[in-house]
Amino acid sequence: MTDVREPDDKSDAARFDSQKLAQLGRAIIGERSIQEFCKETSLSRSLVSRLLNGSLKAPPTIRSIYRFAGSDSQIAY
Repeated sequence: MTDVREPDDKSDAARFDSQKLAQLGRAIIGERSIQEFCKETSLSRSLVSRLLNGSLKAPPTIRSIYRFAGSDSQIAY
């Protein structure tokens, strides 16, 4: 079992930078379409769209982050 820290309500949300995550997300997706990326990662199109638009109000789940980052072999955990 992995050691995953649960977010501390408002303190983690306050540190969450949706614009930085959007920038990283665009780099990971690269030339692929959102539809193609969602199919490869099993992430919902709405989540990926909100992430890329920088409109997420809170950090995505750890599982979603792993799926997102796991689609790019250059990302290290």
